[in-house]
Amino acid sequence: MLGPSDAPTVVGVLAAIGTGLLYILGELAAEAAGEGLMYLLWHLVRAPFRPAPLHPVLGTIGLAAVGAGVGALSYLLHSERVFIDPGPRGVSLLVAPVLSGVLMEYVGRWQKRRGRPTPLLASFAGGAFCAFAMAATRYLLFF
Repeated sequence: MLGPSDAPTVVGVLAAIGTGLLYILGELAAEAAGEGLMYLLWHLVRAPFRPAPLHPVLGTIGLAAVGAGVGALSYLLHSERVFIDPGPRGVSLLVAPVLSGVLMEYVGRWQKRRGRPTPLLASFAGGAFCAFAMAATRYLLFF
């Protein structure tokens, strides 16, 4: 039979909250690093050719493919969960894309202020969609 000593302690609850926050920050750091790498690669590949702007649907499909590829690559490089019990599963499917979208929107505005062209990735929608593809791929591979 369970007694009062089996009830969760304040320290245990705070540790669980802290672990969840670390998990979310880790997901965000992985998303930001992946998108930063893609942003640099985008400019490296695009700079010599300067093609006419892509149709938004084709650009979105490309971002989804690249995001899924980076998500799969991150799984191959580190196929174990960072936290054994990260709390509710799927949080990264909501939080990481929104935060990454905000970050990439900031990068896009920064580029525009300097008179530079911005790729689709350097927008809220592009960053969020790409981050969602990365997070969804990792989620499905860990499932």
